[in-house]
Amino acid sequence: MKKKYILIMEFDTEIREQVSKGFGTSKVDRFYAALLKEVLKNDKAIRDLYCFLLRSDLSDGNHVFDMDQHILNVPYQDEVEILTPLLYSLPEDAKTYFLEIFKSGGEDKDDFFEKLFDKLDNLKVTRANFMERGKNLKPKVI
Repeated sequence: MKKKYILIMEFDTEIREQVSKGFGTSKVDRFYAALLKEVLKNDKAIRDLYCFLLRSDLSDGNHVFDMDQHILNVPYQDEVEILTPLLYSLPEDAKTYFLEIFKSGGEDKDDFFEKLFDKLDNLKVTRANFMERGKNLKPKVI
């Protein structure tokens, strides 16, 4: 027997301008703070980063479901594609620094994203509905 279900979730998060002050005072810390400031000015970048993080979380294979990476209605972008256009608003030395990290891959790139994503709050589920597709039933609010 094959069943189809629909899950609708609403999320919110607290975006605070003060998170850019959570970095230290070194030159690299100032680069991170400047990049985060650019991210916070760009609603599309924020949405795309959270979409990327959510997609990664949902597709990690530790769930009751399997998920294809490309099923969401948002064009797939990785974190580098999301952030690279924002680098061109930064001072030249900061832009060069981040572009080198993006090209390097490996541990430097992983450390960069861990440090940056650590400054973003988690998404909080505020409402969710779960229903069987094709049934005229009221959705179950969870």
